[in-house]
Amino acid sequence: MHRLCIYVLYDSENIFDDYISNILKEMKLLCEKVVVIINAEDTSKDYVGDLSSADKIIVRQNKGYDAGAYKDCLCNDMTRQELQEFDEIVLMNDTFYGPIYP
Repeated sequence: MHRLCIYVLYDSENIFDDYISNILKEMKLLCEKVVVIINAEDTSKDYVGDLSSADKIIVRQNKGYDAGAYKDCLCNDMTRQELQEFDEIVLMNDTFYGPIYP
């Protein structure tokens, strides 16, 4: 089974705690592609935190909140052909903690 994970983050200061790094590492074990979307008030600010498990990081204005981020990613940042490679799409945000168990 091929899975895509789209993980939305928000922090007013773009500082992401260790639990985010941990959950991304776990999701990378379960998903072929992990896309992280940072909803930011100021997209020119750098983020702080280890997001190295992400295959792609998208920084966008915080318009439409999480649902807007999912829509932008699925409709604007990925092609139909890319999406057809996956059997499942996991939509997540940073409101819960890992680890994840199979």
